[in-house]
Amino acid sequence: MHPEDVEHFAQHEVIEREEVEREAKYQGVTVEEALHAHDEPPADSAPKPKITRGVPPEKQDPVIKYKDIGKESDSQSEWGTGEQGYKQPSTPVEKTRLVSRLNSMHTS
Repeated sequence: MHPEDVEHFAQHEVIEREEVEREAKYQGVTVEEALHAHDEPPADSAPKPKITRGVPPEKQDPVIKYKDIGKESDSQSEWGTGEQGYKQPSTPVEKTRLVSRLNSMHTS
């Protein structure tokens, strides 16, 4: 650590101590009681639930990311028909519809 860092953090400690002293005076308790109250969590607070996050889509294995795409594609009309017609496919589901249509044309 640099001397400037030590001085900077010492200043933070002074400011925090002054805040605790003001708080203690306002609440009518001793500074030690106010410090102790800051050390312990409030008795009425429930433990916070742990948040579990999944893997973001851009980092998922493609096998997992696109596992249901066939089902979604099958639920839509064939490429070139319906409301979407021959528009350029933009989503993975639309692209799958196009590929399946092209594959069926080549095997016919």
